[in-house]
Amino acid sequence: LPIVSDGLVFCVDAKDKHSYPGSGTVITDLTNNISGDFINEPTFYSDGFISFDGSNDHLKFSSFNPDCWGTTFWTVEVWFRTDSTINDGSFGCLFGNGNPFQMYQVANDKIQTYLVNGGFFVNAQTNNTAALDDVWNHYCMTRTDDGLGNSNSSTYVHYLNGAADGTFTSNSSVCRTSDEQGLHMGNVWSTNTNFCYGGDIGPARIYDRSLTATEVSQNFNAQRGRFGV
Repeated sequence: LPIVSDGLVFCVDAKDKHSYPGSGTVITDLTNNISGDFINEPTFYSDGFISFDGSNDHLKFSSFNPDCWGTTFWTVEVWFRTDSTINDGSFGCLFGNGNPFQMYQVANDKIQTYLVNGGFFVNAQTNNTAALDDVWNHYCMTRTDDGLGNSNSSTYVHYLNGAADGTFTSNSSVCRTSDEQGLHMGNVWSTNTNFCYGGDIGPARIYDRSLTATEVSQNFNAQRGRFGV
């Protein structure tokens, strides 16, 4: 089955020559042609992933700036393989969009997402199952309505390797402030080196709608063979 395309607003995949030609310091989003920069020399591997040293390197997409993650439903997904010799016992940021949304692998190897409004953490939630180090994992989070008709309340679902792995509900708004622009992979933002990710990141996608459980499973199964999962 193909990767789900409906609602896709951001997609990078270093194995696709249209996203990364195999050399240089620019990687390109396949959906809207948004360019991202290699900061401090993360390393490309021809198997189709980018490796991060956990020190200060990351990718930065300066012009990817959704005004407010809190007004629409969305999905974020990423393939990753954490290096136990680098990230063991520490926080490593897989995704950071300035203030509104941050995704970390934390000390117990679980995935923790932070929802942020105006510089203040409004919700931090962790999935149920550890994502093992040194092997590839597929993580996804969706945001949808709470199913109870509450217009200001949303349900968030964690998925790990194609299966639902925890839910939580929040009525907090999630907004970007102007102090940090762009989407980061491998770090929360450019000037912070406390939470750099150590390991490999493969394809990453963002949708402007909530994928169904069937669609999350479809995306996982479409690429699991590539990563030996």
